[in-house]
Amino acid sequence: MNINEARETTSLSSILRSASCHSQFRGSRRNPSPPPGPFERFVHCDGSFVSESQLAACGITIADAHDQVIDGKAERFYCSYPIQAEAFAILGAVVLAAQESYPTCIKSDCQRLIVALIQDPCDWP
Repeated sequence: MNINEARETTSLSSILRSASCHSQFRGSRRNPSPPPGPFERFVHCDGSFVSESQLAACGITIADAHDQVIDGKAERFYCSYPIQAEAFAILGAVVLAAQESYPTCIKSDCQRLIVALIQDPCDWP
């Protein structure tokens, strides 16, 4: 499934609401989180944006419970705002996670976007 197909079949917010976790903080470097279940996957995603050129990029990796990278991808594209770059990163992560048959946790550093996506779309500003 490519990103265009994912846009056509369902909304990103509905996928994130049904995911096993929504970028929930599972700990920090100072206070590590408890080890995950043996079959859990983590999809890490991040977007980057250069305002002068409107060039953006995103990187996505899938790691297993032992932090061994299983798969990943990177893309370059153009957008208008940094939050759009983060949204494309999360969308790419959702598409990769949908291909996994294990419980998956999507992690993003854009808390503002995650909070917006897990709300009911009627509540969006």
